[in-house]
Amino acid sequence: MKKWLVFSLVALAGCSATPPASQLYVLPAPEATVRAPQTAPILVVRPVELAPYLDSAGLVYRTSDTQVIQTKQNLWAQNLSAQLTQRLVADLRSKQSQYWPVQLNPVMTSRGQPMLLVRVEQFNGSYTGNADISGEWTLVDAEGQIQQTQAFRHSVPLDSEGYPALVEALAQGFQQVTSQIAQTL
Repeated sequence: MKKWLVFSLVALAGCSATPPASQLYVLPAPEATVRAPQTAPILVVRPVELAPYLDSAGLVYRTSDTQVIQTKQNLWAQNLSAQLTQRLVADLRSKQSQYWPVQLNPVMTSRGQPMLLVRVEQFNGSYTGNADISGEWTLVDAEGQIQQTQAFRHSVPLDSEGYPALVEALAQGFQQVTSQIAQTL
């Protein structure tokens, strides 16, 4: 009887434990400076394409060379592709003046406009203490011909431990990507 009572109390205590609270993250907002004139030719920026394992609400952390985990309590507050696309447009407006970048939307056509496509293969923390960002971008001219394709790979050390530091480092790494693209445009 005593064993049954102890077991019941332990089981009841386990059921009443409060689950850990979720933490929501967004990439830091870029500076609001605009260098590209709105009269410059339009550059249609397609939504950033993510590797399937990145296209989820949880932040991703690489625990070894071959294994990744998606966090359950540390989540993106907004779709990651949307955040990266917004950041890409804002950064390109402030870092170059040849084009006026605009995000592709349902009411516009991309025909006859130069287009930028970005695919992200890595956007995660790592057991090495870094934030790893990799992928490639492609610039397509108004006739649909590929003008340039370039791979990118950046590894940014975390300033401290924890997911807030990881999000900051990922943002810094993506800023390096947008700088690379802006210099090439």
